[in-house]
Amino acid sequence: MHLIGEIIPYGVGVALSPLPVIATVLLLMAPTGARGAAALLAARVLGLGALITVSVLLIDLIDTGFGSTLPAAVVQLAVGAADVGVGGSILAAAVFVVLACAGIALPTASAVILGARITPTLLQTRTWLVRNQQLLIAIVLLVVGVLLIGAGIAEL
Repeated sequence: MHLIGEIIPYGVGVALSPLPVIATVLLLMAPTGARGAAALLAARVLGLGALITVSVLLIDLIDTGFGSTLPAAVVQLAVGAADVGVGGSILAAAVFVVLACAGIALPTASAVILGARITPTLLQTRTWLVRNQQLLIAIVLLVVGVLLIGAGIAEL
């Protein structure tokens, strides 16, 4: 459970990144609609899963003594795998992937459920996200930076 607690902020940070959300909204408004957004979601899940798998395999090949200083949630999963076992590591990876994909999954599910009724909301969302994307990215980076600083201070 400790590992999951450490992974949650990183997963939320990835989910709040505005670029994939903007891409999802644009896909939902395109002729492909929810099919295109679902394909993006599937690619994101598979990509993150592959990245985590490769990271876990690589971390086994190097000394994990310095792994805790690497500022990546994926490496946090890999380093934590030694302490929580395979089952805990898989659970933590699944939690991270679910959270990291929420920014794509929620608008996609909303479009599937609501159909054309969501179009005005998508238009407003796209406009707002494009207008405020730099601020959103800065906030996400600030939060992740504060988390990393806090984790670094805790390791002292």
